[in-house]
Amino acid sequence: MRDRIHCFVGFLLCSLLVVSCQPIGGGGDAGNPGNPETTGEQPGKRASVTFEITVKNISPKGILKTSDNKSHGVGFAPGLWVLHAEAWKLFEEGKPTGKEGLEALAEDGNPKVLYDSLKSRSELKVGIFTKLSGTTYKEVPLEPGESIKFKVTASPGERLSMAMMFGQSNDVFVATKVGGVALFDAQNKAIKGALTSSFHYWDAGTEVNEEPGLGANQAPRQKAANSGPDEKGTVSALKDNKDAKGFTFPALDKILQITITPAS
Repeated sequence: MRDRIHCFVGFLLCSLLVVSCQPIGGGGDAGNPGNPETTGEQPGKRASVTFEITVKNISPKGILKTSDNKSHGVGFAPGLWVLHAEAWKLFEEGKPTGKEGLEALAEDGNPKVLYDSLKSRSELKVGIFTKLSGTTYKEVPLEPGESIKFKVTASPGERLSMAMMFGQSNDVFVATKVGGVALFDAQNKAIKGALTSSFHYWDAGTEVNEEPGLGANQAPRQKAANSGPDEKGTVSALKDNKDAKGFTFPALDKILQITITPAS
């Protein structure tokens, strides 16, 4: 009798062991029972997205009025774009521009110096946006009615920073806010639509300001790059479109239109 009980208990234990090894739930394929299918994306995340960004000069002819009773058009220089993590900053308000090349972008409309200093950094994706092959304001200014389209491929968590010179100035540039713009929302959904409101006027603090549209040391009229007197200042945001000397710049939404669309 005792042997029969031992055998019965042994049979039950073996049955339980067999049952405990069976997969719970489905979703697997026949060759790999119980494991979920691989989709290339982790739960809560999504693959990278290619965005198309359009920068258009919408300024009316002669929008910039100067003290000599003349009117001037507004142009923008080729610019720089950077994809980066939230903690990285293209510049910081209240601090000097540094030696990486923001001064050349702001004063001379030349983003290539800054591009060359950032392109080898593995944590960044960097590029220049321009309407042709040129990379300076002198070569290819973005004139009224003209636009530039370019693409960037970003992953959730990456942000976009952009900067370009306002042509009729000594060192004023148009750029995204410090820290850039988030390209995905909290649910990792790609953003789309108008971006212009995320851009502001910034003074690089590297060259003494002259009246916009008249200064001899401004890009359209200067004899050579980096030719104006050094301001020895820091980066600052223009308040109500006015620089520290009280010179007024046109409202950005009247001269510039920037949009972003997920292309894939």
